[in-house]
Amino acid sequence: MQCLSYLTRRRNQVNSMILAYNGKEFDRIFTEFAFTELHMDDFEPSAVKDFVKAMYSGDVELSNNKFRELHKMAFRFKVDWIVEQCDHYFSALCSKIDDFDTFYFAVGEAAYSNKTFQKTEYCNAVVSNLDPNSEKIRSYLERYLTDLTQLGTEYLDVLIEIEKDALRPVIPRNGCKFFKRVRTWSAKT
Repeated sequence: MQCLSYLTRRRNQVNSMILAYNGKEFDRIFTEFAFTELHMDDFEPSAVKDFVKAMYSGDVELSNNKFRELHKMAFRFKVDWIVEQCDHYFSALCSKIDDFDTFYFAVGEAAYSNKTFQKTEYCNAVVSNLDPNSEKIRSYLERYLTDLTQLGTEYLDVLIEIEKDALRPVIPRNGCKFFKRVRTWSAKT
């Protein structure tokens, strides 16, 4: 049994067997590379603490403010059961989008997941749970699009998917030079 130190702002020690049991990448880190220290500076220290706690307890506590960091760590270290919990959490959240904050979070996570993990399931979950012809969704789209120049193409792609079958699209389909330029640039990258 090895003890692994992980560093965020301070050194913490965890049992390597527990980590390896939970995540395939941890197993590889210990067996192939024989690491005894792992720098976790890419993640929020509180999220790392929650992540390690989840692997010790077998229970992950998800919330919108912890979601991205926990999902990112679970995906990177191949902790499949936490990835599955994130997927269930996100699907449940998408099934009850009833305010702008939830809509904003769902679109943001769908765009991030698509870009970072090449996972289109989150975009599909958002799209399948929204009616693009609903006045509420139209108002959310209009509010989200108040400044097109601040949105990355990954966000525009999700928003376009949401309203691709809308009877009265909020996003201009033609005649908007900026939009044509963004879509052309997006297709090239």
